Amino acid sequence: MAIKLKMGVVMSCTNRPWGTGHAVICAAPHVDDSFAVANADDLYGTEAFRGLFEGMHDSPKDPVLVTYRLEKTLSEYGGVNRGVCVIDENGLLVEISEFSDVRETKFGITGKDSTGRVATLSKEALVSMNLWGLTKSFLDHMEGMFTEFLRKNQGDTSSEFFLPDAVSVQIKTGLVEVDVVETEGEWLGVTFPSDREQAVRLLGSKVEKGYYSTSLATDFKESLI
Repeated sequence: MAIKLKMGVVMSCTNRPWGTGHAVICAAPHVDDSFAVANADDLYGTEAFRGLFEGMHDSPKDPVLVTYRLEKTLSEYGGVNRGVCVIDENGLLVEISEFSDVRETKFGITGKDSTGRVATLSKEALVSMNLWGLTKSFLDHMEGMFTEFLRKNQGDTSSEFFLPDAVSVQIKTGLVEVDVVETEGEWLGVTFPSDREQAVRLLGSKVEKGYYSTSLATDFKESLI
């Protein structure tokens, strides 16, 4: 079975974007099948995209989430925000809990939950980095949720319609089951200016090993020929 993945860039849909869920909805006119969603400022690695494709192939009617071990997604230079996943015995996503200021401390890895309470997190916890395989039916349900969100929050410019929240609601209401794919690959992001040096070093080593080409622009042009 072939799965068609469409790629696009959503620049802005209104004068005031309403979060990651809104960005996905903006792409709705160009989606007619299963599709992938990824953050443009994260480097997920080949293993993650391979796992995503295989997960979508195995479960074409259900959304898929690629997860990483928490310890592999931290910064040495400050706290980050992470969505910590709860997985059931069947490997399905139960919920995503958002934690802020997640960092390594002398007490282990800590983060603040939605109430501001500091909690200790397992380094083995699976976290979402917003790498999803979604379906057209999921998107149709989300559009209705966004309409209700706007009705309640149109006067609050600080509110955001987050994709993980939309997924959690559909799980709790029984509209979807979300398969979880864990990747052992390396994730790379630049949250703080000091992260740049590590990113350059890691990318350089991958180019030397042949994992990446020395010229992605050239490779891309040749793939179109």
